Amino acid sequence: MHRILVLFLFLCFFTVMEFEADSQILIDGTRQKVHGLYYSADDEIIAATTSSGVNLYNTKKRKRIFAIRLPDVSKQVAFEVKRHWIAVLVSTGTIHVWDIQGQKKVFTIQAEQIKKEIADIWFISSGLYVGLIDGTLLKFNIGQTKPKQVIGANYSYVTELRFIPTSKHQFVIRHNNKISFHSFRKTLWEGINGSDVNMNMMAFSPLGDQMALVRNNIVEVRDCQTGDMRNLMEYDDKIVSFCFARQPNVAVSASSDNTIQVWNLSANRITKTYRYKQVNSPIQNLACAGNGKQFAFATAEGKIWLGGEVRRRSIAKQVKPKKTQVLAKKPKRLVLKATPLPPYVVAVGETIEIQVDCSISAMIRLFTPIDNTNFDSNRNLFRWTPDFSQIGEKNIRFLAETKDGRSTSLDLDIEVQSINVAPVFTQIGAFMVREVPTPKLTVNEGEVLDTKVQAYDRNGDPLTYTATDLPSDAQFDKNRIRWEPSFDFVSTEDLKTEIPVTLTVSDGELDTKLPITIVVFNIEQPEEQPAENTQVDLRPPDQMIRVPESNFVIGIDSDISEKSGNTVFTLAFDVDRFEVTNAEYVSFLNSYQRVVDTDGRVLISLDSQATKIEKTSNGYQVQSVFERHPVVGVSWYGAQTYAEWAGKRLLTETEWEWIARGNNQRLFPWGNQPPDRNLLNYRSKAPVPVGSYPRGANPLGIHDLAGNVAEWVTPKKVPGKAKIVRGGSWKSLNPRSVRTTARFPLLPDQMISWVGFRCARDIEN
Repeated sequence: MHRILVLFLFLCFFTVMEFEADSQILIDGTRQKVHGLYYSADDEIIAATTSSGVNLYNTKKRKRIFAIRLPDVSKQVAFEVKRHWIAVLVSTGTIHVWDIQGQKKVFTIQAEQIKKEIADIWFISSGLYVGLIDGTLLKFNIGQTKPKQVIGANYSYVTELRFIPTSKHQFVIRHNNKISFHSFRKTLWEGINGSDVNMNMMAFSPLGDQMALVRNNIVEVRDCQTGDMRNLMEYDDKIVSFCFARQPNVAVSASSDNTIQVWNLSANRITKTYRYKQVNSPIQNLACAGNGKQFAFATAEGKIWLGGEVRRRSIAKQVKPKKTQVLAKKPKRLVLKATPLPPYVVAVGETIEIQVDCSISAMIRLFTPIDNTNFDSNRNLFRWTPDFSQIGEKNIRFLAETKDGRSTSLDLDIEVQSINVAPVFTQIGAFMVREVPTPKLTVNEGEVLDTKVQAYDRNGDPLTYTATDLPSDAQFDKNRIRWEPSFDFVSTEDLKTEIPVTLTVSDGELDTKLPITIVVFNIEQPEEQPAENTQVDLRPPDQMIRVPESNFVIGIDSDISEKSGNTVFTLAFDVDRFEVTNAEYVSFLNSYQRVVDTDGRVLISLDSQATKIEKTSNGYQVQSVFERHPVVGVSWYGAQTYAEWAGKRLLTETEWEWIARGNNQRLFPWGNQPPDRNLLNYRSKAPVPVGSYPRGANPLGIHDLAGNVAEWVTPKKVPGKAKIVRGGSWKSLNPRSVRTTARFPLLPDQMISWVGFRCARDIEN
């Protein structure tokens, strides 16, 4: 009987102390609505935002340790990695940064300093990042109210935007109920339906490789870089909160029936389910610790609980032991250390090695993805050979995790210094030096050789150019060779003369030399011929359309709507039915025999992947299947030179608007119907063959005035040297960009993947 009683008491005591899977512990009853919950990086502090401020709780002591009172509603909280700082974004667009240890405010960033709505804030080890609603990213050092770095994106049409809280400039946009993913100004993917996605509940994994889209009772986990679905989780009830743990492939969700589930994403299954039926108020917010085994949640009545694998404190009465009590050993502290010790400085092209060790047995991994790095997990050896694109201070982080779920991190700053590298020649006229290492420049007697020399310096140093052994009457000004050989330069017995010349480029310390050859061909001096009285055929050629004369009201593209401008009179003219194609432009190049004009201005960029024209040994040719695609990568000079060669000219800006907008002041070439994929090529990945959207033609049958490629025109008025393109392109995202009044200024020597042109011709009026 005595033994049974002792066993019963022992079991009772053990039951009180043992882990309870369904246990929950109330740590505060704020009686205010909790807007958000946030764990610190070491899981020791929880922040709860309410309508009056932010409350901080110690997860071990399970009590409030600090309260921040604010005059406005808190929207978001960010913890510094080492648990020393906390940043609070309030609804007025103001950010308050507090020192947790000293329990005092350090500094404030006002909305007036930022000018635009704040979308997200987050800490990395080197400072505070502030993401704006238009995709602009600002980096602040602790204690400074002016940004140290600004990366501008300027997506002015965005309705909702969320940043991935890493050092990369990547963000998600919802616009017109479509979800798209961007890196700075590059669109990585788009087109996912976002009509029922709750952007406020969107979550990102700590590594920034996964994102979760919450749709009522469904959670989609997608790959950030591709948009591909990784996991699809369906629930019986509405999802009220979802978060990723810092441990890879672990996530926690809360639903409206007060059920909390822990997910193993790699296996796509639920590992644990917690049903809190005794919590008599609906769960509204959730945040999880790094390993996902413990979490905090808040209810509608303002109570904050700890849940998951938590232990209740023993309520058994302590009895003084008769024997000497053996104290349990305190677990050895988990610490990461690096050898050698900082500071770390490495030059471009050199290799730095850092040995990372842990105080106890743990799995160590490199958390920060950086190009050219290698981490040997067997030896815990980090190696990095940085290149020129990585100059500056870089932060790397290592994570260690033990088998019992404890984790820690180590942050190291590495300064990458530049080294002086000799400049390299890149292009001589139309020749790319990497393809033709000893270029030959050809010129006929009596013609002008005008060639631009280009070089590149990785260090960004200013460059000076010199040339030796040039003919005495040749000129070499800055980086341009100009020479007109006389008609008697080559003897009548010789067909040509070759002149070896040495070009030199210097960055002030290092020089690079390049041998070239100028080849002068002998030709007979032409005799002057009397001008012939030839009659010009004024009928429109094939694929051209006659546009009648008219009085026309020019439109003005304002911020809100089109307004009427001045009335002008346009003479009748002929215009190309389609934009100039690759095949047509190749015919011009094979006739012109170069890609620069007589003033040395480049006509078309053949280096761009978007340009489907390439240089061959026999001249120029179009890549297969791209013959009827509009030519792109053409400068304004390239468009104008082609038009002159074809006996035509570029459209004036007034003429372009007349054929696109008409006297009925159409919003789009086809009318006032909003654009869609049946009318034009826009919001796409590349141009398509001309005339692919006949429903989008104007009433005269002129195709692709909106979308496909924007078109160079002769501007009516624009300040400076800029020219104008009209009509929007395949890359346009905003319907306003393809309206008949939209105009975009570009420099005439810009060669862009979304700009082409069409031609016009005067007729006898």
